[in-house]
Amino acid sequence: MAVAEVWGRTQGRVRFGPFEVDFDLREIRRHGTRLNLQEKPFRILQILIEAGGGLVTRKQLIAELWPDTYVNFNRSLNTAIYVLRQTLSDSPRKPRFLETRMGLGYRFIAPVEWISEASHPPDDSAMIDSIAVLPFENVQRDPELEYLARGIPETLIRNLSAIEGLRVVARSASFRYLPARFDACAAARDLKAATVVCGSVVSRHGRIAINVELADVATGLRLWGELYQCAVGDLLDIEDRISQEIAAKLRSRLSREEKASLRKSYTVNPEAHEFYLRGQFYANKMTEQALAMSVAQFEAALRIDPDYALAHTGLANAHSLYAFLNILPARQVLPKAKEHALQALRIDDELPEAHTALAGVMKTYEWNWAGAELHYRRALQLNPNYAAGHRLYADYLSASGRHQEACREMELARRLDPLSLIINMELAWIRYMARDYAGAVELAQQALDLEPLFAPSLHALGLVHQQLGHTTAAVDALLHACALSQRHPAALAALANAYAAAGHTMRAQEIFLELQALSSYRYASPYGLALASLAVEMKDTAIAFLETACADRDVWLAWLKVEPRWDPLRHDPRFQKLVARIGLSDKP
Repeated sequence: MAVAEVWGRTQGRVRFGPFEVDFDLREIRRHGTRLNLQEKPFRILQILIEAGGGLVTRKQLIAELWPDTYVNFNRSLNTAIYVLRQTLSDSPRKPRFLETRMGLGYRFIAPVEWISEASHPPDDSAMIDSIAVLPFENVQRDPELEYLARGIPETLIRNLSAIEGLRVVARSASFRYLPARFDACAAARDLKAATVVCGSVVSRHGRIAINVELADVATGLRLWGELYQCAVGDLLDIEDRISQEIAAKLRSRLSREEKASLRKSYTVNPEAHEFYLRGQFYANKMTEQALAMSVAQFEAALRIDPDYALAHTGLANAHSLYAFLNILPARQVLPKAKEHALQALRIDDELPEAHTALAGVMKTYEWNWAGAELHYRRALQLNPNYAAGHRLYADYLSASGRHQEACREMELARRLDPLSLIINMELAWIRYMARDYAGAVELAQQALDLEPLFAPSLHALGLVHQQLGHTTAAVDALLHACALSQRHPAALAALANAYAAAGHTMRAQEIFLELQALSSYRYASPYGLALASLAVEMKDTAIAFLETACADRDVWLAWLKVEPRWDPLRHDPRFQKLVARIGLSDKP
């Protein structure tokens, strides 16, 4: 039987890696984005897939695709194979999909999933309860478009969170899946989402092409898709249209409040919005240089639109990060954070992120614990699905000594954002603060299962091992944390403490001296210097550094009441006065 009578007759769709091929429509998509593939390369792909991993010879391909023999058929086949590999981003030397058998032909070597056509997309009356919005693909890998590839999905996450009964996977979880490396539906299954939004951005002749698709995760069926072409200045309108189109597919009816929230615009100025998206992009990098860029972008947005509440909130969070990342003293940056959080709330009192930003300043800078709780609770009332809000409130409860409430709140945060590195790490952290060391070890290990090289998780694991008396394991974990964090002062202070607990007094002393030297040319938290002093049994020096930390309003003082490493000072009246000074009692 001739090859043509066997191959090329397949119907339906298949999925492999990040690609989906529809043989009926004769099209190929990557993460939902349609790719241009000419007829001959497409038919080669179809033939190879139909061969089920078996060898297809060059002679068979030529007979199928070029039945009328002519001189250049070898060159034509080579060109078609080259185009196919380019489309699949495949390498002939290290193939993932298309393997060359020298002198023989080709094999398709990737696992192929056939998508059942018996499945149907959910009807309008079905209640879709969850959605993941993945970062968009920056097709041209243009650094100038990266902020859009991240910023547009962030806006969609915010907008879709307004739909009642819809769990929107948090950014910290969904943005772990970069479009060039993961299949969209597989990523959404990991995130336990019923539907997934993916897309791409491309720059064409000064305009932006944005391709967006919504898919049902269980069946892989495309529920909706659209290609938008616009100038950057039209981005606000496009984001609103995308949000409304997706919402219409998820719910047959929306309440008046939900519709209003989807249409809510925090600025009408497209240039200000572009600066805001850039600011968020840099802030998420959480490095000193990126934070400076972030502040500059948010400030540029506010020069254009001083009433842009989201930009004020972005600035509040950026200034707070300077203190929490041990870059600048709290007294230098947290008053600015408060100013912008208050301004954001004056503009829009229903902005959850502004409430949590203000609550953070009240807790760590003003030591106004009652006021902080009111704002944390208000943020969660406005958005019960706000995973970061639940996490921050859990930290507040833990620092206050309300450990059971803290654990419940952090577990809720993890249910909303199951793959968040920070949330999984902080589950271990608050168990440590609650002195549930066995539970904390298990949770720290789970966090490291998600990302073995996440320095904060190693830091938490080291602290827990120290309390359990596993001094060698504690030192080992904290050495890794120091290396990964480029010898961050907090990691160094913890290492000094662990060395002392292991009986390595000289090494603890060396770390203490290193921290003192470090503080001569960059900001080093006096709270960390106090811990290092305590490690080498310099209790009076530790108290003196804690006094300096109080004067500086060091953000880490919030943990003074519950941190186990302060136990050697618990009965010292000077320490008890310090705990009272920050608005807490040292009693359980």
